[in-house]
Amino acid sequence: GLEAGGAIGLPLFFGKALGVAFYLVGFAETLRIYLPDLPVPLIATASLLVITALAMLSARVAARSQLPVFAMIVVSLLGLALGGPPAEGFAVPVDAPQPVTFWVAFAVFFPAVTGIEAGVGLSGDLKKPGRALPLGTIGAILTSYLVYMAVPMLLLAWVPAAVLRSDPLVMREVMPYGVLFDLGIWGAALSSALISLLAAPRTLQQLARDRIVPHFLGRGSPVDDSPRLATLLTFAIALAAIWLGGLNDLAKALSMFFLTTYGLLNLAAGLEAFIDNPSWRPVFRVKWWICMAGAIASFAVMLLLNAVAAVAALGIGIAIYLWLYKRHLNRSWQDIRTSFWQFLFRVLLYRLRRYEADVRNWRPNLLVFTGAPTRRWYLVRLADALSQNRGILTIALVVREEESEDHLKLLEQSVNEQFVEQQLMALTRVYRSDNVMNGMRDLIRHYGLGPIRPNTVLLGHSLDFSHERDFTDLIAHACEEGQNVILAHECPEVESHSHRLDIWWNGDKDYLGFMLATAYLMQRSDAWSEIDIRINTFVETDGNPGQFSDNLEAMLANDRIDAEVSVWPLDETVDIYAEIGRLSASAEVVVMGMTPPQAHETPEAYERYCGEMIERLPKVPLAIHVLPAEDLPFFDLFR
Repeated sequence: GLEAGGAIGLPLFFGKALGVAFYLVGFAETLRIYLPDLPVPLIATASLLVITALAMLSARVAARSQLPVFAMIVVSLLGLALGGPPAEGFAVPVDAPQPVTFWVAFAVFFPAVTGIEAGVGLSGDLKKPGRALPLGTIGAILTSYLVYMAVPMLLLAWVPAAVLRSDPLVMREVMPYGVLFDLGIWGAALSSALISLLAAPRTLQQLARDRIVPHFLGRGSPVDDSPRLATLLTFAIALAAIWLGGLNDLAKALSMFFLTTYGLLNLAAGLEAFIDNPSWRPVFRVKWWICMAGAIASFAVMLLLNAVAAVAALGIGIAIYLWLYKRHLNRSWQDIRTSFWQFLFRVLLYRLRRYEADVRNWRPNLLVFTGAPTRRWYLVRLADALSQNRGILTIALVVREEESEDHLKLLEQSVNEQFVEQQLMALTRVYRSDNVMNGMRDLIRHYGLGPIRPNTVLLGHSLDFSHERDFTDLIAHACEEGQNVILAHECPEVESHSHRLDIWWNGDKDYLGFMLATAYLMQRSDAWSEIDIRINTFVETDGNPGQFSDNLEAMLANDRIDAEVSVWPLDETVDIYAEIGRLSASAEVVVMGMTPPQAHETPEAYERYCGEMIERLPKVPLAIHVLPAEDLPFFDLFR
């Protein structure tokens, strides 16, 4: 994705910009043999001005200048091959440096091999990059390896190890002519510096054109699109590094930048190869596990070199990613992230089907029918409180069959924008049907994928009694599908006199478990975080209410449920609905149970039951009826 590209591209740019300084400081160190009175930073600065002028003039001319440089290096290596032990009278320096650990030596040496992929930075200037890049890179690796192994073996055959440790310029003494050594060093250093100075601005230019960095840095010259502004910025960074850091310090910083880049590039390539979309058709294929091994090795080496610097470098990469993510940049290409999440979802979905639902891992996966969400936002708020970004929440809208596909997309986009504005995580499902109730029934029966299906349906209480039969049929349909039902009704005109949630329990433990789960999840949400739970129940006057209350309190304390208990006497003269309304008049939320349709019960009888239940809702800010229909022992949630 664009954010990951920025997290890779910016460290790569800074690595190449610092590389310019690194190579020029190395060049200046050897040139001081002939100009001992000039300081290293001054020589490096003069060299930087020359190669910057060359790069600004023309990338083609600068690239062609590599041919004589390559010839200088070849001549130098031939001179080494024709060399031998130093002449008699060779003075051995006595101030040998202190030995260092392998990883310190690695950090200093590592930048010597970063030029291997220099051609990647010039891919836009290659005729056939798909062929040239893999062949050129592998060829560079093999050639460099042979040279790097041959040089120390030859030197060790001619010069004692103590001399090799103490004299960094001993190669001048083993060659037929010392100037051949100087030619090789100058050629290698200037070549690497020039290539880095060409590649770094082009990396920055593409980052600018993707709006990752200021867009003006992406401007190119009218003739060949050379990134002159980006080249000047690279010049400034290299100039600052020349005057602020020594050769070894630059090498260590450079190692971190390049290892970060290599690690992230390997990770991206490994994911592409692992997911293996049809769109991933590289000319040069590498096994995904090789790329992943490269990523792990790069990050591991960073930690071994300098754990603090490694964490800082990776932290910078993560910070860049998050910064770009927050900017919501428009991208002109598709990325792999959708495929990655789909792949991961597929793996988890297949694994999940091996397990049966159990109460220990239960969470409400809600299917919420809101109509227009803005009209019944309290349902969305309640659903969000119950899901708490842990369960799966789907807001479903059923529209008329004749609505166009464009209208559906606009409606879904509008709802999603509301959710983003409210920082609410939810899926949106807009469904066409010839009839609203039929559409709701279809979604209850068919919505979901494999084992991922809604287990709870959330509805607003229907106060339109012309559709009462359809509404009660919908409740019965949800029960038949094994989905719990939650009905909610808001009275915004009613004010609460206390932060209290009243549960009215009929004596069934599973009902109490589901009602407690509803109340507990609401209590953990931001909207109802200050609410207290009170469990209410009616007991016959001759049933010893005090003993019942003590037993219930002991059970709740044993199961770590923080709730008050109130037991109310009940006799034949008590109107239960009126009594609930009176006793819970000061509550903010009331949660009650409702019975499912019985096998022997006629639709008309169940319709009358639901009608009376809805007509006599307690006058509180939020009244909720729950119906647990899943085959789960819900009270075990609190064991």
